[in-house]
Amino acid sequence: MLHSHESFSQEKTRSLHLILLVTTDVQVGSFLQQVIDRETRHRVLLAFHEQQALRVVEEVKPDLFLLDYELVEKSGFALYEQLHTARRCADIPAFLSPLRKRFARYVNLPSLEARELSSELERFLSTLEELLV
Repeated sequence: MLHSHESFSQEKTRSLHLILLVTTDVQVGSFLQQVIDRETRHRVLLAFHEQQALRVVEEVKPDLFLLDYELVEKSGFALYEQLHTARRCADIPAFLSPLRKRFARYVNLPSLEARELSSELERFLSTLEELLV
């Protein structure tokens, strides 16, 4: 969810890292945001289409791009290349994954607090941590 530039800055100071998550699936994006918020000290900015992601990086420099392979206008890889052409984003690592296919099955489970983390989610979070070191 997009917030003002000021709230981005405040959010970043309270967390270790800022992750820009780009997916066209609102439910999967919200689910991953909740998991990352609950299980890590990192914060997630959600963008639901490519143009939204490009506008975010004009105002804020995230520490990691988390990109779904399948987007509307282009592939996640094509977006990755476009994001990295911006001089201030050239050094930002990216994690490309079929997020919608990989995590859609978790969306309709009982509340997040009641769920145990699956080994797949634990591996996913572990990979995020490794990329943010």
